[in-house]
Amino acid sequence: MTLDPEKMADAIAEAIRMATAPLAARIAALEQHPTTGVKWAGVYTPDAIYREGDLTTRSGLWLALKSTAASPGSDPTCWKLICKQSR
Repeated sequence: MTLDPEKMADAIAEAIRMATAPLAARIAALEQHPTTGVKWAGVYTPDAIYREGDLTTRSGLWLALKSTAASPGSDPTCWKLICKQSR
């Protein structure tokens, strides 16, 4: 049995394309998502508006997942608990 080097190269290239396509899609999605990183916003203040990436403390350290006026812990779509306050 003789292997055709060109067909083998094409098969390998296609396998690599298929394996990396999901990664390329993830990279493209991440690059389109505007982010300014994480920023310390101080101790939680009830009348403040927190932006995506803001960190604040209220019985622990919280990360704002999107712009919100909700208090940390009240809406899981807005806040992620990073570190619970110790007792």
